Amino acid sequence: MKFVAMQKKVALPADTSITGLVGIGQIPGGFGIEVELRVSIPGMARADAEALVHARTRSARTRTRPAATSTSP
Repeated sequence: MKFVAMQKKVALPADTSITGLVGIGQIPGGFGIEVELRVSIPGMARADAEALVHARTRSARTRTRPAATSTSP
């Protein structure tokens, strides 16, 4: 997140936080994994925070090959 913020010349507050929740459960044909990211960027407008999170998600996908990604600002 810091890397993308620096690229976009956006200052992140010191109390920015990202919490990941991971679950596993049965799906047709086996098991699946579910991931939820809870992002808190105090003092930043929601639209700006969402744009930063989505930019970060796209950046991560170019370096890794996740099967599925879910984000929740």
